[in-house]
Amino acid sequence: MFRCRAETPVGAGPANEVSGSIKTLPCSPPGKLHVESNSREISVSWEKPAELGQDVHVLSYIVEYAKPDQQVKEEDLHWEQMMAGAEKAIISGLQPETEYAVRVRCDCGAAGRSKESIAVNVGTTKRDRLKESLKSKSKRINSESPSVYKLPLTEEDMEVDGCRRYNFGKET
Repeated sequence: MFRCRAETPVGAGPANEVSGSIKTLPCSPPGKLHVESNSREISVSWEKPAELGQDVHVLSYIVEYAKPDQQVKEEDLHWEQMMAGAEKAIISGLQPETEYAVRVRCDCGAAGRSKESIAVNVGTTKRDRLKESLKSKSKRINSESPSVYKLPLTEEDMEVDGCRRYNFGKET
């Protein structure tokens, strides 16, 4: 409970009691974002929050990204969201040569969510045709950074005993 009173040169006014509870945030925002990008993905990692409330646990992280707009305030941007279970995530399906703002917040379950981290701006790169072509034909075999892909290989006859030759595409 809080008590509030106005004081002027004439004197003090009556005390006004404010009841109700005030709840603080469960933890500080995640710290120090690090981002890397290619033409279609942004890899983002961050530090755990510096401060955690008593009996508060970070259950997951909410990674948010948006296209910045000079005419729109950061809080009014259209933020896309994805969940991450650890202090890293890969945002995929992005447009090449495009600027994005990325930020992260903590989800502490019943205790609530933290404030957002400081947003970091990053641009996706120009499309690399060979790399993108190979990536589209391959299968991603891990969800961590760096990404690892399994390429579809075809064995080619070399006519040399004990030697094997593989191709993962056709010469054009």
